[in-house]
Amino acid sequence: MRRSRSTLVLSVLLLFVIPTLVLAQTALIPRSVLFGNPARSSPEISPDGAMLAYLAPDAGVLNVWVRTLGKTDDRVITNDRKRGIRNFSWQFDSKNILYGQDQGGDENWRIYQTNVATKQTKDLTPFENSRADIVALEPSRPDTLLIQSNKRDPKVFDVYRVNLKTGELTLDTQNPGDVAGWQPDHDLQVRAAQVTTDDGGTIIRVRDDYKSPWRELTKWGPDETLGNVDSFSPDNKALWIVTSLDANAARYISMDVATGKRTVIAEDPQFDVAFAVTQPRTNKLQSVVFLRERRDFQILDPAIQADFDALRKVRDADISNISRDLKDDKWVVTFEGDNAPVYYYLYDRASKQATMLFSNRPELEKYKLAKV
Repeated sequence: MRRSRSTLVLSVLLLFVIPTLVLAQTALIPRSVLFGNPARSSPEISPDGAMLAYLAPDAGVLNVWVRTLGKTDDRVITNDRKRGIRNFSWQFDSKNILYGQDQGGDENWRIYQTNVATKQTKDLTPFENSRADIVALEPSRPDTLLIQSNKRDPKVFDVYRVNLKTGELTLDTQNPGDVAGWQPDHDLQVRAAQVTTDDGGTIIRVRDDYKSPWRELTKWGPDETLGNVDSFSPDNKALWIVTSLDANAARYISMDVATGKRTVIAEDPQFDVAFAVTQPRTNKLQSVVFLRERRDFQILDPAIQADFDALRKVRDADISNISRDLKDDKWVVTFEGDNAPVYYYLYDRASKQATMLFSNRPELEKYKLAKV
């Protein structure tokens, strides 16, 4: 009886002592390392494949930096001193960067254009008490940008066409009052609209061209929680949609704009489609990504099969983004793992070789993280 009591006392002591020893031997990760600004993040290759743009702090505030690929001439080109820039995109001329920013957190986002060479920044949407978002850019029309803005009516967003050389902005498509999202085709004609009904359902409207009347293509009720328009097919004759309509999980389907005929492109009986990968110049559908236990790329175009076979050997991590030049020679690939920071690699398609650019939090590399 005494021995059993001693064993019990020892066991209780060990419950407190062992965790204390483990904590004493394990360094806590500073909050600034986990939650502070990344050292560098979100790299995007320029359309001509010559430069890299990324986000990094300047005077403690996230700004856009650029470097010439193969050189170490990194320089900051924007001068935000308040909120920091969180997203950007290259213009297809490879000479300018576009980014969104609000004023002091009011969420009235404006679209800015910064020239890489001169570092001059222009406000493309200088309208008070309104919000603007980028809708589409196309390589075949490098001087045109489509945005949506609620400057005409705060309750709805219209589509505007912006001349990126002059800054001229003209109304392209007016919102009838119920459209929640717009989809232009690859000629930058707004030809699809997504409407949220009063009961929480969705209607997809289409039109043949910008002069034609709108008509209903498909709809689903409020019970279908997953569904959105993704893009037009390369020939602009079909609409690609992610929806769980008539299925257990969200699948990727094509709907002929003229006939409404549905064709399933990719589906899984249990797991949802997350996003699709298309060729940067031709817009050919090349892969659909499912959210299984990990991000799983279902390759549809054999032209990129060897590339993904090579990339899977680079890191034991999920590919979450691929930025590609228009020649499709170079990719910037984002790898997200469970026990490491986010890593970015420059991938050369000819040699099938990947070279690490940087991680988003190099200080985190000093710590051993748990494998999930």
